[in-house]
Amino acid sequence: PNPTALPEDVTVEFISTPSGAAIYDGEAQIGTTPTKLMLPRSKDTVLRFKLAGHQDVERTLNYSRSADSTVRPVEVRLEPVRVAAPRPTKPTKPANNGSDPGIGVFE
Repeated sequence: PNPTALPEDVTVEFISTPSGAAIYDGEAQIGTTPTKLMLPRSKDTVLRFKLAGHQDVERTLNYSRSADSTVRPVEVRLEPVRVAAPRPTKPTKPANNGSDPGIGVFE
């Protein structure tokens, strides 16, 4: 028996935590999570997920070995960008208004 030909595209559901991430294929934005997109079954698809204040996530998807065309969920967790703690500033010296005699350690 002849196996039935698989559709060329597969439906993929994209979910991100937090939601609202932009989905990029190369330089083109193709959607925003949560969403469902049709992706080609026959080749690798490299997608990048971007959300302000979070680290980008890149995923390579390939459905060439998938036996059906049902919806495939892809869940992406975007981690917040860790902002470097501000460097401690040196305490400012109080103005010498007569209360600080200005005596050094060695005097």
